[in-house]
Amino acid sequence: MFTHSHRWTAAPRGHRVAAGLTAVALATGFALAGATTAQAADTAPVATADAQFLSGTLLGTALANVASLEGAHAEAHANGATMTEKDPLEAKALDTVTVGDGSSQQTNAGGVMQVGAVGQYATAAGNGTSAAETGAVQNDGGIGIGQDQMEGGNATLDLSTLLGDGFASNIADLKLAIEAVAAQAVSDSKNATGDYSLAGADLTFTSPAISRLTEKVNTALDAVTNRLSALDGSDGLLVSDLNKALIKLNPALNLLGGNAHITASINTGDLRQLVQNLLTTQYGSDGVTFDLETGVVRLNLEKLLGENLNDLAPGTELVDASILNPVLNSVTTKVSGIADQVVGAVKDALNDATVTVHADLSENVAQAPLVQNVCKLVDTVIQVPAPQLLQSVTKLVDQTVTQNVCSEVSTAVPALTTSVTADITGTVNEFLTGAGVHAGATAQVLGVTVPVTLDAAIGNIASSLNGQLFDSDSAVTDLVNALDAGLVDPAVQGLTGGSNSVAKLADVLSIKVNNQDVSNGTFTETAVEVRVLPGLTGGLGMGLRAASGSAAQINLARASVGPNVVPGEVGGVETTPPPTDGNPGDPGTTLSNIARLATTGVGIAALVAAVLALLAAGAYLVRESYRRNHSAMAR
Repeated sequence: MFTHSHRWTAAPRGHRVAAGLTAVALATGFALAGATTAQAADTAPVATADAQFLSGTLLGTALANVASLEGAHAEAHANGATMTEKDPLEAKALDTVTVGDGSSQQTNAGGVMQVGAVGQYATAAGNGTSAAETGAVQNDGGIGIGQDQMEGGNATLDLSTLLGDGFASNIADLKLAIEAVAAQAVSDSKNATGDYSLAGADLTFTSPAISRLTEKVNTALDAVTNRLSALDGSDGLLVSDLNKALIKLNPALNLLGGNAHITASINTGDLRQLVQNLLTTQYGSDGVTFDLETGVVRLNLEKLLGENLNDLAPGTELVDASILNPVLNSVTTKVSGIADQVVGAVKDALNDATVTVHADLSENVAQAPLVQNVCKLVDTVIQVPAPQLLQSVTKLVDQTVTQNVCSEVSTAVPALTTSVTADITGTVNEFLTGAGVHAGATAQVLGVTVPVTLDAAIGNIASSLNGQLFDSDSAVTDLVNALDAGLVDPAVQGLTGGSNSVAKLADVLSIKVNNQDVSNGTFTETAVEVRVLPGLTGGLGMGLRAASGSAAQINLARASVGPNVVPGEVGGVETTPPPTDGNPGDPGTTLSNIARLATTGVGIAALVAAVLALLAAGAYLVRESYRRNHSAMAR
């Protein structure tokens, strides 16, 4: 214990508060002041102060009962020595503190909370004054506020551990990061004031509902690719559309089933690469940023609140529906907007896509050979009986005769060629508007040239392009539906729609700043109070966890003074909540009127009689008072 004597001032919030105490000298009109001092020392301290950076209840463990997390305490007796205690909280102590009462999984406090260098400072004087500070404080107890902020006093809370599994599908890594937090409470024995300091407060979380944007968009683009594959290729609709037109001109020009060489393609470019620049940007607005690849959302609570964190009314809530819902709606609106931009970019790419159709068919049709019946005269020698020898001896003699001999002669005829060559090129938009398409064709059937027009083919192709790409049942509608199902709807449901959506955080999480409380004459300033599942008991539903069915509460930077009394006065200080004078941001300075002697109902004459009675006790009383007084001063 050692003594400090400084001047304390309760400055308006947002200004530096100097460390120290203003000694309040009170004179008594009685010659028996020593006896009164002895009374005060014999009963209770006239001034107390407590500073504790970390307190509350965490997973069933009361942090105030953990020895390594105890704060600084100071007390003084009437006209005794000033007591000052500095008790820095070492961050490594958190790793040794086991939290959890058996109803929930036990862990160490270091897994739930991380804190930087913090100080705990308490001082109390025998004149009834006291002060307490904790958080980002100087060695002499001074705290920095606003631009004069000191380093230290940082804390990060892993709120996912406290929420349990109920929000796991939509919220992960929920953390509250507090920068340079400090609290101060000061009493001049009659009045008490509080102040706090807070450099920043960020709430961050990761939501699967808005993560993996590129993957989700690429999956949706597959619906467009499937439609394009139905159009191009040798067996696609574009070739079929051309073939129908040619057959209508002449059945012999059928491209299918023969030895035709056919190609058809739609060149849209790389659709995934086309929309990539829409997907890699980190988005946000004032007070909120979010990355749709990682799903990380960061809320700057000061900007969202639109006020200086060091100038907030007592008990200001940083997380409620009025703050959270607009933020989440802005995120889902952005996600929906990105989906619209993807659809728009794909539409433009489809309209600009180049359509190319080529067909080349050539077949030789064989003709039947020319068959002729050819006849010619041929001299033939035959034997006949000689006439003069008929009666006696038969004798054969040769005789030459002329005969007409006929035979069939086959003559080959050259084959007849049936062929067609067709080329059609244009953008999808040119096909749909009917202007700008380049088309040409030549054809012959069995060697005879026939006129060919491709107007019907262009019309057929335009109809297929519109139906497959832009109609009510098309690539674009498939893309819209896929983006809604895989991207937009999960974001809306996960952030704002479901019973365990991020929006429900406002029902189960409370972060209050500048908390002021008066209880049994003790004034307490708590810079930040975090509650999980406030007001919920018994069945939690939603799979959430809280110790013993009650809310977990973590207090960051808590400073208390009192109950304090003016030495020599009876009754002490009966503190009440500070008046605001109509300004909710002003905690006021006077907690109550002092319960002075004139208001106790005890007459002056009665008091004098009591003092005289004490004197009658003689030397024993003087000796005892001396001993007790010096014992109190030595503590």
